[in-house]
Amino acid sequence: MAKVKGLLQFYGTIDGVNLYRLEGENVARKAKSISKKKYKTAPNYASFRDAGKEMGSAAKMSSAFRQPLKIYTNGIAENRMYSRVNALMRKLILLDGISLRGERTATNGIATAEGKELIKNFQFNVHKSLVQTLQCGYILDVVTGTFQVLDFSPKKDLKSPVGATHVGMQLLCYDFDFTTKAHALQESDALVVPIDTPTQEVTLGITTLHTPQGSRFFMLRILFYQEVNGVNYALKGDDCGVVSVLGVV
Repeated sequence: MAKVKGLLQFYGTIDGVNLYRLEGENVARKAKSISKKKYKTAPNYASFRDAGKEMGSAAKMSSAFRQPLKIYTNGIAENRMYSRVNALMRKLILLDGISLRGERTATNGIATAEGKELIKNFQFNVHKSLVQTLQCGYILDVVTGTFQVLDFSPKKDLKSPVGATHVGMQLLCYDFDFTTKAHALQESDALVVPIDTPTQEVTLGITTLHTPQGSRFFMLRILFYQEVNGVNYALKGDDCGVVSVLGVV
């Protein structure tokens, strides 16, 4: 193993040499290769095979979980959101204390209290959380499917981006089965009000909740708009929208 010094530092593999950072130093090491057959059969690679299998499972679960939500996260979630959901699914898999390594599932992970807590408060926009945006208390009723803010003053209770004239809020009820990947999505009507609107009670409700399929997630979507000639245009930028998991059933 060689140490690398110089103004320019590269990371990755170049001409069969791995360049990476180890304990604060840049090092270079010749890349090792093994045959496909040895990787699949050798006992000393069993842990690598198990980890690879579970990482593949997490990536597939992440894709299935994210796709139905794209219509709500487009323009809000940052470009690397998918990798954070992948990591979330991987953590759920690691919470499976029932199955053998390599056979662990997100289904068993989400069934634990730790798994539910892990997903609760997940932010689809890493740059701006719900706490940073909605700076007041709220009431979520997972039985009736309602979200309430009793005394909502947008100008006081929201941290609005520059240029915002209106804010939109919507409650989502998202069912996802971690075993079959089946899903169902319900939404409340979207409430759009001027930022300078007087204090009022806000209630977002889903008319009739379907019978749950797998795990049930309640999410809040907040989107900021700018009115131009009587038309509200959604603002774009890191601080212009939020989709946050409020509760898990």
